[in-house]
Amino acid sequence: MWSGNPYNLGSFDLNMMKFLSIAEPLGALALIIGIFTRLAATCLAIVLAGAIYYCLVVYKLGFFPAGASGWSFPLCILGGCIIVATFGAGGLSVDAARGKK
Repeated sequence: MWSGNPYNLGSFDLNMMKFLSIAEPLGALALIIGIFTRLAATCLAIVLAGAIYYCLVVYKLGFFPAGASGWSFPLCILGGCIIVATFGAGGLSVDAARGKK
């Protein structure tokens, strides 16, 4: 992925794929640890909105297409990210131990 263009993507899509291959796991790790949860959830919600856009517009997938994964799973994760971004981390998170909501 880093040395070539295996999927014949445009330059914007290739650079976005490289950026997201680093940013998305770091955001997920921040949510798991419980640090900067509101920021991480907000950033992941933006990423997931883009994933749903690609499923609908670029790939023209339905909600539950036969033989493929549609945009139902990204929608569920987007809902979870919106909840975490709205209400913050729980009591067992690093953010709660630091006194931040």
